[in-house]
Amino acid sequence: GLQDAVNLAWKLAAVLSDGADRALLDTYSAERVPVGQALLATTRMATTLVELSNPAVDDHLPAVFATINALPPLFHAMQQGFLGGMSGLGIAYPASPLTVHDSDTQRGGPAPGQRLAQVRAADADAPGWQAVLAALRQPGWSLLTTGTDPRSVAPGFATLCVVVGPTAAALGLDDAGGQDPAWLLVRPDGYLAGRGYGQAQLDTAVARMPL
Repeated sequence: GLQDAVNLAWKLAAVLSDGADRALLDTYSAERVPVGQALLATTRMATTLVELSNPAVDDHLPAVFATINALPPLFHAMQQGFLGGMSGLGIAYPASPLTVHDSDTQRGGPAPGQRLAQVRAADADAPGWQAVLAALRQPGWSLLTTGTDPRSVAPGFATLCVVVGPTAAALGLDDAGGQDPAWLLVRPDGYLAGRGYGQAQLDTAVARMPL
């Protein structure tokens, strides 16, 4: 589908136009094959449910749906899972060679491998989000950071975007790094490749990617 095309297109452009390592193209299969397998499994399950003809099941389904509707947290979780799968917004690449994980399980915001910008309608017009979305619309990688400290300069292939205020907090850009500004390294397709604090961690993350 569309995400298959986007996933492959930016990697081809990086290899052909920017001299990226050809190993970058291998990450297409690593990322998209599991997505295709999950889609097939979901399609088979949906087909089975549609074709299912069982009086006992038909009798109990209204009670099941009534129970789900009566439990808002359960209903919301199922709704988010369904809509995330159907729209593709729930797709993530946690096992990708382009995803650099960290050990900070308490940090808020999206985790490495997840789509970065899922903005609530109420926040969409905030200046901070507008700056982030403008940066993500630019072709290529983006480095979102909380400071302009010269020690935290975007690598040559990324565009620098300074984020402050509530938007920074929503993205998990905090001041836990002390003197080292927080950063998020975002892929051209909007997925978070890695996060950390200061230049040393940024250099380490970039070195681990086949770029």
